[in-house]
Amino acid sequence: MTTDSPWYMRNVDLHRDLDLPTIAQYMKTLSKTYFENAVRHPNPLVVEASTYTPVPDVEPKRRRPKHVLDDPDDKITTDNVSQQHTHTQHTQRLRRRRRGPRFLTSSGRGSLPRSRGRSD
Repeated sequence: MTTDSPWYMRNVDLHRDLDLPTIAQYMKTLSKTYFENAVRHPNPLVVEASTYTPVPDVEPKRRRPKHVLDDPDDKITTDNVSQQHTHTQHTQRLRRRRRGPRFLTSSGRGSLPRSRGRSD
């Protein structure tokens, strides 16, 4: 998706402003719908594979697809949920944004910035 936003916009701000799901949210909803639809699949092997109950403590290194449904939400997801309820169109959010280079020089070659006071 192209938003034509400035380079200093953070991904968190874009997700919040455009109401876009994160990749983790998208994959979680996609896997939920897959497991809900797999129960009605005509192949009995697919039905059997989709009806297992994950045991999280048995093998922590070996992740199964259904473990995604039990994972806690990430920081971006929880930040977006808390902001959606408090934000209205009439209130302006105050948030820190990244800024460009601190000192811009006339030569553009990285020379030291000049002092603001007069040199004579």
